[in-house]
Amino acid sequence: MGFSYLRAIVLFFVSWIVYANVHNWWKFRQLRKWGKQYGCAEVPAVPNEWPWGVERLYTLFTQMKCMSISMLNFGSDLARLPKLPITISIVHSWSQMLTSTRPRFPRRLRREAMQRHGLSHIPNVQHLLHHVVFTDEPENIQAVLATKFHDYELGPARNDAFHSLLGNGIFTAEREQWAHFRHQLKPQFTRDQVSDLESAERHINVLFKAMPETNTAGWVESADWMPLLYRFTLDASTEFLFGQSVNSQSSALHAQDSGYSAEEQANIAFADAMSKAQEHVVSCLRIARPKWWPVPKGHSEACDIVKGLADQFVRSALQKNENEKKKKPQGKVGESEDGEKKKFVLLDALVAETRDPIELRDQALHVLLAGRDTTSALLGWSILLLSRHPEIYASLRSIVISVFGTSSNPLVEPSFASLKACKELTHLLYEVLRLCPLVPINGRLAIRDTV
Repeated sequence: MGFSYLRAIVLFFVSWIVYANVHNWWKFRQLRKWGKQYGCAEVPAVPNEWPWGVERLYTLFTQMKCMSISMLNFGSDLARLPKLPITISIVHSWSQMLTSTRPRFPRRLRREAMQRHGLSHIPNVQHLLHHVVFTDEPENIQAVLATKFHDYELGPARNDAFHSLLGNGIFTAEREQWAHFRHQLKPQFTRDQVSDLESAERHINVLFKAMPETNTAGWVESADWMPLLYRFTLDASTEFLFGQSVNSQSSALHAQDSGYSAEEQANIAFADAMSKAQEHVVSCLRIARPKWWPVPKGHSEACDIVKGLADQFVRSALQKNENEKKKKPQGKVGESEDGEKKKFVLLDALVAETRDPIELRDQALHVLLAGRDTTSALLGWSILLLSRHPEIYASLRSIVISVFGTSSNPLVEPSFASLKACKELTHLLYEVLRLCPLVPINGRLAIRDTV
């Protein structure tokens, strides 16, 4: 009988599955024995409806697909849900998964799973050949993030997912390297540094121009708001990071009227590439894909576009820093020629810490990811919830007008301090974050047996 590649491949996968299951069984047996020494009970396990809990992956991808269709409509409860990078392992019956098209969010899915299996605590859930323990107990979270911080790490899954797009930065680093990156970034996010409302107002005005026309009642028509919000936060974030915005919103607007210029094509390509590359990153995080997992078509090209533009900004920042040193060898690089403080640019500040172009690019992209997605998600949820609670919207609008006035009759110039002093706005954002947390789940991998 001749050699069969198909038979060899099947034999390899069967052997790997058998080995993984035996290894997991032996590991659980050892942990159970070790835990009894400390009086630890077993974590309640959710039973699998299909081998290795594959039904959860099906539910995960179908529900995320439902949630990816975004439609926000001011003043109407017909608004659809915005696209958000929210992931969690969820449990649902196979028949319901095949027939359900209504998006259910992680908190509701988790509650349904616990009620169905009669569990009062977050369970141990099998995720293919891995087991994940979910908890929302304050003491457990305190142990993982504080008191026993050194017993846990992010694990390889996050680094494998982020590396192709973002490289190595604050969100993937561990221990000493994480402390190094944090030391670089923390001084750059003081109140003075992040309170530039002039730049934000400029991008908000472009956002207003991109909004659909109002109807006779003065409301905006139904439209997909998330692309507008993503462009707004991308433009504001790139100006804060690089000192120059990619202006994706205005480029898209100009293209509607007179076509694309070369610069506008590059700006829109960067925004589209960022979104496309993130799709694969989020997909990897959902199922903890290993590094060798096949990369979808177009992902590498999208990453190259994002990194290529970031590299241009890094080279420009390094050259500018070098020129300033030559002009003012004894002066302070962060000041203009007349001694006035220059506009803060994060990349310029990081150049003072390191001149490694790869490190600068990766750090900037990590911050860009956080600034773009979390802010746009918060804005999207806020708009959606206000549209579903018109009485709260009307009350908040009257308060804002009484404090700040209108564009035609301003009373107070909006500033970081005056906005923060408006408690109603602050309470709104806190309530939106409570109801729709931007990062509702955070994972850690235990690097040693710990209680």
